[in-house]
Amino acid sequence: MVNTCTIKGKTSTIGQPERKCSHTPPPVPSSSHLTNNNSHIILLHHLLVAFEISVHPELLPLLAVCHLTEIHPTLQNQDPNNDCLADVLGRLADNLDHQVAAQANQTHVNKARLPDTFSSSDPEKLNTFLIQCHLYFRANPTQFQYDNQKVDFTMTYLTSVALDWFEVGLTQEEQGVFHDWFDDWNAFVCELHMHFGIANPKGEAAKMLNTLHMKLGDKIATFNIEFLKHTSQLSWNDEVLCHCYYKGLPNRIQDPLSTHEQGKPTTFKEMHCLAIVYDRRYWECDREHVRARTAEKDAADSLSQKQPNKPSTSNTSNPNLPHSQSQPGNNNNNN
Repeated sequence: MVNTCTIKGKTSTIGQPERKCSHTPPPVPSSSHLTNNNSHIILLHHLLVAFEISVHPELLPLLAVCHLTEIHPTLQNQDPNNDCLADVLGRLADNLDHQVAAQANQTHVNKARLPDTFSSSDPEKLNTFLIQCHLYFRANPTQFQYDNQKVDFTMTYLTSVALDWFEVGLTQEEQGVFHDWFDDWNAFVCELHMHFGIANPKGEAAKMLNTLHMKLGDKIATFNIEFLKHTSQLSWNDEVLCHCYYKGLPNRIQDPLSTHEQGKPTTFKEMHCLAIVYDRRYWECDREHVRARTAEKDAADSLSQKQPNKPSTSNTSNPNLPHSQSQPGNNNNNN
């Protein structure tokens, strides 16, 4: 007779001696012959649940006994099915070790936003593209432990001329010419900036700061983002930063800064913080005015609805009058 056990969808055949009585379950030992140690029963229970094991019907009675009680020593010596069960338990323990190791090595992919593609048509978009890549690396650190993994991933999001440039490097690698940016992320970023970034980033940043002004209707957060983005590429001192920052602010913020009790701030940090406070006050006051105007309008609408309709003074109020009489001064004599 041959018994089969299915573990995780795989069926294995276990040979054993023929038994004279078929489909007859072994007797359940009485509770007086059982020991108190049921550790292997707990192990079997966890293994069956973990591996979702389906067992041949002829082994089900024996496994039912194992779930309820511990196998009696006399059965271990007399019933050959116990050898089969021991073999199955050993295999399950080995498979459990392999499964735990596989789960430990399994790569967890975070559902972070993928970067946009970069075609080199707009050099100003290069920094945004690199920031998006960096954020994706941080969200999935196990996938990007080495620089070559970052480089390979980033190149898949290059298009047009930018992709063509690095394809040349890949072709040269096949010919035995190697570039350091293949395995060095910093070198790869420098290569991108050199060929597809802004030609003079510091000069461009200084030019943008000199012409930067806070737009009417904008909140100060929009202005601060643009200002700090450009100053991050420069090494200007506090005095120059204060001058450029103050010059770009609207009058509604410049005025309270100039009349500040302790005087106009002399450090960029202090001026930056005070400008945020005054901008918040302005928009809070604006919201209060909007609420007041809305309340006045609602009150006027409610009052107009409560007033009765005035009678109409039009000519239609007396339809019996002839048309000639309803228009004084229109008495034309035809005689």
